[in-house]
Amino acid sequence: MRRISLVLGFVLIALGLSLYFALSRSEVAHRLGRGEPVHFLYLLRLIPDAPPDMALVASLSPQGLFSLILIPGTISVPKKGVWNTLSTLYALEGPPALSAAIANLLEISFVEEKEIEPGEWDRLIDELGGVVVRLTERLVVKEPPLSLDLPPGEQLLSPQKTRDFLVYCVHYAEDPSFSLARDFFQEF
Repeated sequence: MRRISLVLGFVLIALGLSLYFALSRSEVAHRLGRGEPVHFLYLLRLIPDAPPDMALVASLSPQGLFSLILIPGTISVPKKGVWNTLSTLYALEGPPALSAAIANLLEISFVEEKEIEPGEWDRLIDELGGVVVRLTERLVVKEPPLSLDLPPGEQLLSPQKTRDFLVYCVHYAEDPSFSLARDFFQEF
């Protein structure tokens, strides 16, 4: 389970670094030159035509430190006196509202905001050669849009299976009947 966390981290670090180099002659260079940190927001959508499942904040300091904050779409934030989950806020008001809510929550501003669509996610995982997971028990989930049947042991997941596995972990982490998701997040 840690491997999938590490791979997710490496994929997201690669996204942050590629964005940094793409913007190195722009606002990123100016902010870092002034001694200010820069922050990027990635909205990770694992299911097509659904609100993002997670938001990732990647921060780069002038000292060269790189940090990541993974924010689940189920976290609630206040907006105009009403508490909504980030996913609900996205569905009601779109990406700018979600970005503003996260920026307010963390008291930062973003240099760049980007949505990672399922196809782009699949391409990144494919370039990595897939993701290796080690399951301690068989995992069977037949609940649309998920369709997982993974035997116990170590195995290499395709991009689609990786997305399905992460959706399972994100959406069922609090369900006590799904001990595998609970174990995954305890290790994470």
